[in-house]
Amino acid sequence: MYKKIFIFLMSFTLAHSSFSDNVEDSLSSLDLYKLGYQFEVGIDQEADQAKAHTYYQKAATKGYAEAQYKLGRLYFSGEFGGKADFAKAFDWFSKAAEQEHAAANWAIGYMYEYGSGRDKNAKEAFAWYLKSAELGYKDAQVSVAGMYLSGIGIEKDPKKSFDWYLKAAFQGDQWAQVLVSISYANGIGVETDKYMAFNWLKLASINGFVPAQNLLGRAYQAGDGVKQNNKYAHVWYSLAAGSGSDEAYETMRELEGSMSEKEKSDAVGLAIRCNATKYSDCI
Repeated sequence: MYKKIFIFLMSFTLAHSSFSDNVEDSLSSLDLYKLGYQFEVGIDQEADQAKAHTYYQKAATKGYAEAQYKLGRLYFSGEFGGKADFAKAFDWFSKAAEQEHAAANWAIGYMYEYGSGRDKNAKEAFAWYLKSAELGYKDAQVSVAGMYLSGIGIEKDPKKSFDWYLKAAFQGDQWAQVLVSISYANGIGVETDKYMAFNWLKLASINGFVPAQNLLGRAYQAGDGVKQNNKYAHVWYSLAAGSGSDEAYETMRELEGSMSEKEKSDAVGLAIRCNATKYSDCI
């Protein structure tokens, strides 16, 4: 109720130029940012991207880091104006990064890595990714891990790569969870541990990550880190196939050639139960 009153009063007042300047001057950077967001997505009013940009700009000019980052994204993607402006994007990302905005640091690293308005510079990209990763941004942790693993932008160090993948995995990044599993399975940066590899795959799988579900099916089929079980392999192939994985579907159909009708029926029932409970009751 109070939010609707606030929006009504702001919309009415800001529509009248005799009041607009004074009202806007009195709003905090956070209030301006909220107005920008409300105009962007159309909360309690019709969406208006031009007004959204105006309020984001005002909030950013007042020093609000999230608004600075938001503007950077809008200029980077070309969502405002229909054309990307990498120079303006970089400027706004930089302002937010100065305030230790984790995602802004990552965005600058991305621009250096891929040459978006910057000369490609892997070392510079790594430096920005590392700042972001140390601030806890999981996408940056994955980027840092990948660069340590490949030796691009920094000296190759599989141990540090694994450590950063693990940090992102503990934050719920599903690709990181799969990569931690692969690291354990192959002894990359960590001692080989098939059991741990299996359990990281299962964690990503019960969170609905299709590539992990396909790999988990393979683990059950091969008995890799777990007792071999074609029925359970079929369950995870089926779940991955149901989410659009052609590879999982083809492997499942091949597997069915070595399964009894009862095993296939049981597997289908388990997969249905797993789906119905949104993975809370899975094998």
